[in-house]
Amino acid sequence: MPDEIMIIAVVAITCGTALSILKMLLDHHAKSKSVKTSTGGGASSMTTSQLETMLERAVTRATEPLSDRLELIEAQMNTPQLPAAGERIALESGEEEAEPAMAVGRSRTR
Repeated sequence: MPDEIMIIAVVAITCGTALSILKMLLDHHAKSKSVKTSTGGGASSMTTSQLETMLERAVTRATEPLSDRLELIEAQMNTPQLPAAGERIALESGEEEAEPAMAVGRSRTR
């Protein structure tokens, strides 16, 4: 190979390598910058407890009118309220408490 062609090939390979490394660095910088802006940039992001508190408040505000309306409807219907969780229900004398159904045990057969 003549010396001139060899020099051109070496310069082309060197410039191509330098340009591809530069392009990879610029792409990485642009990608990391877009990730920072989409997530709020680290320092301004919310903690889990802050997010949970915000969601709790939003759910409470959204369901409060519904629960108020439900209480109003229950009061208008004059139906007895359900007992509180864990509270025993007093059965009338004519009713007997049903025994809980027993689950049929499985046996392994070989």
